[in-house]
Amino acid sequence: MWFRSLTSTLLSRIFLPSTTETGLCNVPGYSRGFKVVSSVRRRCESCVIIRKGKRIYVYCDKHPKHKQRQGGMNAWKR
Repeated sequence: MWFRSLTSTLLSRIFLPSTTETGLCNVPGYSRGFKVVSSVRRRCESCVIIRKGKRIYVYCDKHPKHKQRQGGMNAWKR
């Protein structure tokens, strides 16, 4: 039983292309999604707070992981 799983794992490593060969790990133009929080705030000096409609967004050019959006599904009901 364990022999089958071991051989299938080894065969998949040999014959299936890895993500580095296909280029899926370094996709240009990849951007992170927004963190949805109840209270947005600047995390560094390059963070910018922008209001669009009823929502408040935080964008950051230096650190893309600082992107935030205020509110959840309740903002649509207002």
